[in-house]
Amino acid sequence: ISFELIPFSSIIKYGESNDQLIYSNTGTFLSYENDYCKTNSTRSVHSVSFDILPNQLIYYKVSSNDGVTWSDIYQTIGINREYPQSLALWGDMGINCELSSVSQIASDLNNNYHSYAIHFGDTAYNMHDECGKVGDDFLNAAMVYSTSSPIVYTNGNHESGPYKRYHEYIYRLADGQNDLAEASGSNNNRYFLWSVGPITFFTIDPDAWIYPPVYDLAKPQYEWLDSALAKVNRTETPWLIGTVHRAMYCTKTYDRECNGEALTLRYGFRKEQYGLESLFQKYGVDIYFSGHTHHYERTWPVRDGAATQYDYINPKATVHIQSGIAGVDGYDSFDAPQQSWEAFRDLTFSPSYSRLVIYNDTHATVQQLFSNNGSVLDEFTIIQNFHGEF
Repeated sequence: ISFELIPFSSIIKYGESNDQLIYSNTGTFLSYENDYCKTNSTRSVHSVSFDILPNQLIYYKVSSNDGVTWSDIYQTIGINREYPQSLALWGDMGINCELSSVSQIASDLNNNYHSYAIHFGDTAYNMHDECGKVGDDFLNAAMVYSTSSPIVYTNGNHESGPYKRYHEYIYRLADGQNDLAEASGSNNNRYFLWSVGPITFFTIDPDAWIYPPVYDLAKPQYEWLDSALAKVNRTETPWLIGTVHRAMYCTKTYDRECNGEALTLRYGFRKEQYGLESLFQKYGVDIYFSGHTHHYERTWPVRDGAATQYDYINPKATVHIQSGIAGVDGYDSFDAPQQSWEAFRDLTFSPSYSRLVIYNDTHATVQQLFSNNGSVLDEFTIIQNFHGEF
């Protein structure tokens, strides 16, 4: 990312040693203006791709001005496509708060506890604030893991900006993900699907079910998701996982997040149009990670507001993980009794993030980790011998 309109090529040089960057690729750039500040707020986002094999160590540097100046040299390792798969996931993380998960996530990466990450919405709080400086500061801080580990960003409501245009997400966070969208049959980087080895992930923009200015995105997203999930080969990628900003199941009563909004996502507008839960049942979505509400809780396998069972052996419905407290000011209290479909809630409201480890076709473990030291707050294992429609 550079800070003015630069009509130059974006370049990456890379190789298998830091003194032999013998390969190079050129990429693209686009420029946009901050929603709040119309002067001195232009940013250019540069995107360049390169080939890397699983477990291959690559060193690289980048330039945004035809090679006149270069970044530092970084290193990254190609994602392992076999079992086990380990990744970090979280929603709702900035750095201007009492405790952010940034440093602990970087420590986990350095210790090989995970090899890639997904940040499902509400990045930086807010990317557009102070004419974009808050977003700059966050992305600079996140370089401790993002320069060496692939990360996918998904859209959250705090990326919407004042006019619901989502410029910071569409241009700054997700421009490099356009290839993922195109490959999955989506024409929009707010909803797409991608696979890593034995896992297929998907994301959508749930604001289309909540905010009237973007209601018109609900129908194309729903139709795309139905079509995309129908094409997933569950023999090749048995695990199917959603990473979406807003929760379909969570517990609090003092606003609409866990009530009317969650119900709309589950059952659709007026309980008849574009409800997601029926698709999850139809295609057997194993786990749904979400944020938005600032606490941690997990469900039993649940559908239609009721647990299908009180264990995780061959679940007959999706398991929902509410992990929206990776770096926020304040938390959302549980002001409602624990529900029968709710397996665990963290009453300490500690900053935390998730780790998913998939061992084989049948066993996956989810851990919730404290942000201050990486110790385990919660852990459970799903055993699924029958991937597919519930």
